[in-house]
Amino acid sequence: KNNLIDLQISDLFFNNLIFKGSVSFNKFTDKWKLGLLDLTKEDKVLQFRTDLEQIVSSKLDLRAGMVAERRGRTYLGVIPKENYNIRPEASADQINKKITGSRIGAYAEIRINKPFDLSNLFIITGVRSDYISELNTYWIDPRLSVGYKLASKSTIKLSWGIFHQIPDMRLFSKTYAGTKLKPMEAIHYVLSYNYKINEQNSFRVEAYYKNYKNLHLENESGKYDSEGFGFAKGVDMIIKGSFPFGLNGWISYGFINTKRKWMDYKSLTNSNFNITNNLSVVAKYNFSATWQIGINFKLATGRPFTPVAGSIYHKNQKIYQPVYGLKNSNRYPTYKRLDFRITYLNQLFGKYFTVFYLEALNILNFRNIFGYSYNRDYSQRYNIDSYFGRRTIVFGFQITL
Repeated sequence: KNNLIDLQISDLFFNNLIFKGSVSFNKFTDKWKLGLLDLTKEDKVLQFRTDLEQIVSSKLDLRAGMVAERRGRTYLGVIPKENYNIRPEASADQINKKITGSRIGAYAEIRINKPFDLSNLFIITGVRSDYISELNTYWIDPRLSVGYKLASKSTIKLSWGIFHQIPDMRLFSKTYAGTKLKPMEAIHYVLSYNYKINEQNSFRVEAYYKNYKNLHLENESGKYDSEGFGFAKGVDMIIKGSFPFGLNGWISYGFINTKRKWMDYKSLTNSNFNITNNLSVVAKYNFSATWQIGINFKLATGRPFTPVAGSIYHKNQKIYQPVYGLKNSNRYPTYKRLDFRITYLNQLFGKYFTVFYLEALNILNFRNIFGYSYNRDYSQRYNIDSYFGRRTIVFGFQITL
């Protein structure tokens, strides 16, 4: 269950100072009940944010802002002592824990067009800082981008920046932390090329490398330190606009290779996010002013998962404990899905914009795997189909008042 209240305001001062401000409150409640497990997790976030932008001249643009937030997380209920045994009679722990945290952040950025009288060059540089009061921890992150217009329609840009993030607050407790955990750090290097044909048609390709360090890692004592590390590298491409035969839409492709040694990983291993290839094709065709048909095709490498290599039988509990293989050493089958949609656009009573649509999800009925389940002794494995693992027909409408 998710509740969000957001109040935003924006205004223009002195003809060149843009002000944006917001106050928001978000409450997310997650309840799990399965066998012995009976857990309620609640997240509350109160945030205040302001952003300022001043256009000094055609060559100089200044931006600055700050954010303050108060976050609280509560765990309440019953959890099993052993995650492989959730039978009602199994051993359990009562949990009633509240974790709170505050963060204050600020940033400043400057964009310079035509520096050194080079008409095709622009530079964007800035810095961001955050302070976590409960942990008495802060960081300062510099960032820099340099772009050059190769022609009137194409731009190349090289970017570099440092980013920090706090590990899960639960890991800072005496139960988990062997030493004072450091903020996780990522250094980004990005090279991008953008070719803008016109307002509707463009092509973009971006190559990146991210170096991770200070990741939280379980050590031999069973506690966590900041000795983890990893990387991510890849290429993203997208072309969008008009295509032959009156079609319009976009085609995107992403390649990524990312590995980490963190949490309980024993070596540098596939990250959960290592979806190596990801292709998406969206095409639409308007055969009248009110009727439109479209397709959405997705093809992606299967997600990594950790296989079950065997099991151990516990006589006292009369249950089998799974024995896992190497972390994320296997992958689910390739994900494939083709959706078809027909849309009717009109104005209800001559003034309310209305959209009616009929959509066939996974129209070719590809079987996509969400996960696996096992029999009692883990000797047999069964497929768990994804929610859209079978063909689904959806009808809906939208009215704008």
